[in-house]
Formats: sequence, C-alpha cells, structure tokens
Amino acid sequence: MPSSRATTANAANGHSRASSIRVLYHLLMRLPWLIAVLLAILCLVLLLAGGETKHLARADLARARDEAAEFRRDYFRAQALLSDVDKDRAAQAATLQQLATHVSERAVADLAQQKLIDDLKKKIDVKEGDVSSGGGIVTVRLADEILFASGEAELSKRGREVLGRVGDILKPLTDKQILVGGHTDDAPIHTARFPSNWELSTARAVNVVHFLVDVVGVDPRALTAAGYSQYHPRGPDRAHNRRIELQVIPALAAGATQPAAGGAAAPAVPPSGTPAAPSPSGTPAAPAPSGTPAAPSASGAPATPAVPAAPKK
Repeated sequence: MPSSRATTANAANGHSRASSIRVLYHLLMRLPWLIAVLLAILCLVLLLAGGETKHLARADLARARDEAAEFRRDYFRAQALLSDVDKDRAAQAATLQQLATHVSERAVADLAQQKLIDDLKKKIDVKEGDVSSGGGIVTVRLADEILFASGEAELSKRGREVLGRVGDILKPLTDKQILVGGHTDDAPIHTARFPSNWELSTARAVNVVHFLVDVVGVDPRALTAAGYSQYHPRGPDRAHNRRIELQVIPALAAGATQPAAGGAAAPAVPPSGTPAAPSPSGTPAAPAPSGTPAAPSASGAPATPAVPAAPKK
C-alpha cells in the first residue's frame, strides 16, 4: 500500500514537471515574439519621442531664426538712425560754422562801417551836413546852400571844398556803391534850363558825380546819380529839404538796388566836367514811366528823371 502511494506521488510529480517543461517550452517559443513586440513598442515610443523632439527643435530653430531676423532689422534700423544722427550733426556743424563766419564777417563790416561814419563826421561841419546810418547804408546829407547858389546847379567854391573832403574818404572804398541823390524843396522853378525841380535836382546830382570822378578821382563805376525833385522831403523845413544825399551801399546789396520810389536814376557819368545836356530839340527828354530808371540820351548824358503818377508831398 505504501509503495502504491509513493508511485502515485512520483507520477504526479513527473506530470507536474512535464507540464512545467511544456509551459517553459511554449514560453521560450513565444519569447522572440514578445521581445519583438516589446522592441516594436520601444521603437514606436522612441520614434514618437524623436518626432516630438524634432518638432520642438524645429520650432526652436524657427523661433531662433525669427529672433535673428528681428535682431538684424533692429541692427539695420539702429545703423540708419546713427547715420541720420551723423548727418544731422554734420549739418548742424556746417550751420554753426556758417553762422560763426557770418557773425565774424558782420562784426568786421560793422567795425568798418563805424570807422567810415567816424571818418566822414570828422570831415563835415555841423552846418555843412550830417552823417547817419541804417540797414547797412551810410548816408551823407550835405546842405543845399553850402553846395549851390539858389536855383543853380554849378558847385560853389565851398561846395567843392566840402565834396573834396568827403570824396577823399569815399575814394578808397572798393566794395561800395555810391548813390548821389539831388533833392529840392517844393518851391516851383520855371527857367529855360530848369523847367521844373526834376531837372534842377538831377543836374545837381550829376554835377556832384562829375566832381567826384573828375576832381577827386572816385571810380565812376561805383557812382550813380538820381534826381528826386521835391518828393522826398525830410520835414516841413525847406532848408533841410534842399540837399544832396550820398548813400554808401554795400556792393552786394547794391547789385539790384533801384532808387527809392519817385526818384529816377541816371547812369554813372563819364568824366566830362559839364552838367547834363538837353536833348537836341532844346527841351528836356520825356520822362519815363513811373518806377523805371531813365535811359541815357543819345548824347550820353542822363535823361530827365521819371515823374511819379502820384507824388508824395
């Protein structure tokens, strides 16, 4: 009995071992497939992870490229701004240099003008005239009774002396234009030689120019004669209104300068020593339209100045 039990137990153990071996065998047979499946799953996971990483890397690269492009744009904008700043600085420096040059030139011109005024004042007595300035123009006013006899255009002896002193100051000026203007009072004149104050004022201005050119030696290219008749009075005093004015104008400003309204300019007179001659018919040349300078006559003498349409008293 005991031996049958032992046999049965051994058989059961053998059967159990056989089953284990079969199970192990089946597992071993399926292990490559399991490994393959696990490897496939691992590869899939790795691929998915790699794709995500690559996607993130591409996104980071694109973002980096965008940032680099923005940086380049900012850099070029900064370069452009710096270039503009440099141009502005250069322009400001040039402007400052021009201003400094202008101020320096203006200071020199002011000093030269003040010296001219002082020199002229030393040559003119209070009773002979006065000197003033304004707008860069120096004006010398000489009294009528010092230069001419009443109703005449020939210079008196004292007038020649005064003009000689003034001319000596004006002669060295090479950068100026000198406008000689004749002015009368409102007392009418009717003579064969001077039918009106226009002819008288112009003849006086022309004779002053002749004296400055012929006797003193002032450059005739710097001189202009103009007659203003009675239409530019200084005030109610007739004695003050009868005068000769010499306006010393900077050459650049005088290039396009015309006489004041109501006055007519005569061209610079060549050295002849004689006053303006009348036209061949014996009567003064016809006045030019108002506001235009009178053209010279055929004889070379200045024509009668223009008469304004509405003269100011």
